[in-house]
Amino acid sequence: MRIQELLGVDLPIIQAPMAGVQNSKLALAVSSVGALGSIPCAMLSHDALRAELSHIQSQTQAPINVNFFSHQQAEFNVERDAIWRSTLAPYFREYSIRQQAEAQGSSDFSPLWCGQNTTGCKEISAAELTLELAKALCLAS
Repeated sequence: MRIQELLGVDLPIIQAPMAGVQNSKLALAVSSVGALGSIPCAMLSHDALRAELSHIQSQTQAPINVNFFSHQQAEFNVERDAIWRSTLAPYFREYSIRQQAEAQGSSDFSPLWCGQNTTGCKEISAAELTLELAKALCLAS
């Protein structure tokens, strides 16, 4: 059985649920082109979860991944944090990622936040990006 048949989708692409930075709009856009959209639920209140799921059900009959965390969040550990930052420091420098913004705990994951050079980049919708990915992987025409 292929993953598409198992999930009831046309494309073998699963959109990553990104708690804290996305809502049902992204999941609906991805699902609208035949991939599996995902809604991150672990950080939603019961009322917010009901609202998101109601909105999705009113917009599509396509399958949607409803994602929850099933682990306890680890307590912040200064030493462990310093180790991963030190390990990744060469990549931060190589790709001009601003450690200061990350250290401040910014929830803005835009290219401007992470210091990426966006010169020459174009804005693209989630649905269009999903189709471009599928084409690049030879999954869609």
